[in-house]
Amino acid sequence: MVQAVRAFEEHRQRISGAACRRRAERYSAERFRSEFSRFVAGAWAQWNKA
Repeated sequence: MVQAVRAFEEHRQRISGAACRRRAERYSAERFRSEFSRFVAGAWAQWNKA
């Protein structure tokens, strides 16, 4: 953890708040629910074929 904080502080000028937000939004709760639902639907469809 300490090493991660030190690395962040060394490179903080290269880190954009907007870029961090965009990356975090890729992993939003809404996206998780959507992708998980799609996965379950696909698995259910495959199971029903068997």
